[in-house]
Amino acid sequence: MLAAVLGLLGAPMVRSPREGEWRTWAAVSALTMFDDDAGTTIANVLRMQAGGDLPELPVSDPVEEAAAHLARDTFVALLPPVGERSMGSALSPASISRNPWSVRFQEAVLADSDLGQLFTGPPETDAGSFSFMSTTGHGEGGVQLALLGERILSTPAAICRAHQATPTQFVAAGIGAVSHMRRLVIAGRTVRAPALLGFDGISVPPETHVDTPWGHLRAVTAGERELTGTFPGSGNAVLEVEYPVKLYIGHDAAFGSVDSRAVEAMRAARADLEERARMIALAVLLAEDVPLPAGVGLRYTLIEDPFGWMPAISGRIDAGPRGAVELSAEQVAAVGEWLVLLEGRHHGSMSVAVRRTLSAHERFDSTDAFIDALIAWDGVFGARSGDAVTFRVALGFALVLGGTEPERREIKRRAQELYALRSDLVHGSIPELPWKEAGEHREQAVRLLMQALRVLYRDHPRLLSSQDRTGDLVLRLGADPCE
Repeated sequence: MLAAVLGLLGAPMVRSPREGEWRTWAAVSALTMFDDDAGTTIANVLRMQAGGDLPELPVSDPVEEAAAHLARDTFVALLPPVGERSMGSALSPASISRNPWSVRFQEAVLADSDLGQLFTGPPETDAGSFSFMSTTGHGEGGVQLALLGERILSTPAAICRAHQATPTQFVAAGIGAVSHMRRLVIAGRTVRAPALLGFDGISVPPETHVDTPWGHLRAVTAGERELTGTFPGSGNAVLEVEYPVKLYIGHDAAFGSVDSRAVEAMRAARADLEERARMIALAVLLAEDVPLPAGVGLRYTLIEDPFGWMPAISGRIDAGPRGAVELSAEQVAAVGEWLVLLEGRHHGSMSVAVRRTLSAHERFDSTDAFIDALIAWDGVFGARSGDAVTFRVALGFALVLGGTEPERREIKRRAQELYALRSDLVHGSIPELPWKEAGEHREQAVRLLMQALRVLYRDHPRLLSSQDRTGDLVLRLGADPCE
């Protein structure tokens, strides 16, 4: 056996001096070859000869048993680093199709009382199948039975490789993949798949673990960063959440067609992810004044797609430089305190203000960011109807931030001047601001906005649900009774 392995590993493709992954893939392909006499792969034979053991496998469910065998036999493919092909299937070099348990998996699926109804034809063919569209954003005109095993194991394989999982953990993930498939395909139910939301430039200490109402905040691991390829920015902060994956089966499979039900469900799920990321970013901004432009927004998402060929990874890649936001342990603690306040005090009427607050921090163009900040002003102190918007907004800032009459008059004057400049820009009286002047006005508008938001969330929580915050401030309504 050892001589045969050495011969395989000495093949020209493996020994090739060519840089890249082909040498590694060729070696993995050799190690995952099935030895009929041993009843397992060459890698597993070597493991046992070296004194190791193999994970125990279930035998009660034929589909789970076959999937577990495939996971155990292909684990060696997860050991090499991701390399340049991070977006491809982790099992591509393992040649699942040549493993006899692949055919047994297909036979078990066809024999299954539920799964077998979805496929017709012998296992050595593609077999008839079903079309679907997923809330992760992908859809297919048909699912090939011959590739079904690799399909459901590919995402667990990528995640297990990123987390440096053990063979036992990968086998357990393979069994779980069958359970997810039954839930999605047979029961038509939703799977709450783990997901990561990666922030652009926010960095936290490696030991950070903060449970929030919107997810678990921590630092990304090296394996996860490698898995997401070119999407991550300079930051390391991620939010662990769940994403509702549902398959809409049998939609019109015509080229370019989509299932409106899936699209609507996906939009709702994506909107929820974005809202979660916004609340974390808002807490960071409330805790710290950051350099502008700041990389506080959502940069990428990674969803552990249970019925995809790989995790569903999406993100933005842009050239606009944004400042890094590096948080110390003490600053992370302050962010956590603001998150507690936001959980109990944030109100939906502040949503537009929060959106524009974040874009005012993130935008590279200072004029656009300045206008966003002033829209956020409207969202905080404007009213649903009525005149004198400038007066209302400026007065709101003065009442919230001014401690004395001279201070209130000065804040009101500054706010009116900035609001007038915004009106001139929006209505075309001023075509464009010089970049330096735009940056200065942006800085003033953003800092004034953040001061007001801190006071409102900390000292005037009842005003957050008001439809006329300025009016309530004037009349002393909505303020805490203890003031």
